Amino acid sequence: MKTRSTNLRVKLPAFVFVMEVVIVVLYAAFVTYDEHADARFQNNQTNPMDNAVYKDYPLFTDIQVMIFLGFGCLMAFFRLYGFGGLVFNFLTATFAIQWAILVQGYFQFSHDGKIHLGVINLIYAEFACAVVLISFGAVLGKTSPLQLLVMALLEVPVFAATEWAMLKYIRINDAGGSILIHLFACYFGLGVTFVLYRPQLNEGHAKENTSYQSDILSVMGTLFLWVFWPFLQLSVDPERRRPAQSHPPHLHRPQRLHAHGLRSLCDAEQKW
Repeated sequence: MKTRSTNLRVKLPAFVFVMEVVIVVLYAAFVTYDEHADARFQNNQTNPMDNAVYKDYPLFTDIQVMIFLGFGCLMAFFRLYGFGGLVFNFLTATFAIQWAILVQGYFQFSHDGKIHLGVINLIYAEFACAVVLISFGAVLGKTSPLQLLVMALLEVPVFAATEWAMLKYIRINDAGGSILIHLFACYFGLGVTFVLYRPQLNEGHAKENTSYQSDILSVMGTLFLWVFWPFLQLSVDPERRRPAQSHPPHLHRPQRLHAHGLRSLCDAEQKW
């Protein structure tokens, strides 16, 4: 009987390919743009300040820096795992954001049989991604990239359900996401370490040390997180994070003039 291969060069691409195909199919079947992101509802008379894309997009870009540069450099603190931790952070973050848009959309942005996608969905998904990356810090160096993706696959739905229940029913005032994001991620990461525990890990490992370069990268990540932290606080405002109504308010659309009214207006201008 042949032993099962543990070669990640086969398993990891296969898992990523299958999951991306599933995600693309789910997006095509169940996701559409909301009115703020749909170009059909935008014209020259649309006030940009009435559109959530213009108001929320700067927050999205700032949180994006925290996710990919802040957490990415922060996870490079191991001497022989630095650049690997950076790359695994990119891989896990991109997968977690795609998956979180679907799962959180089902709980909070779904109506008329579709998940309505806007910038606020991306911000919510980055919160879920931050949860996964915080848990990632607890298992760094002890898990393979495939195990990290499986952890993200399981953690995002649990977080999305917890977030929806706490914001809709318990209605807590979670300052800075200290409970929903940081505390949840901490205990989930500890739970993963408990599941993956092996007795020989108590003796430590020779590669569990740092270097000057890895420390510099980690400090850079800390600086990115510290500088962009206020923008995360703006995004986790309780009123902003309340679950969306079943039918969100429509954008103000310019009234279309009837042909007769438009002709009368032109005649009046000519007489003037």
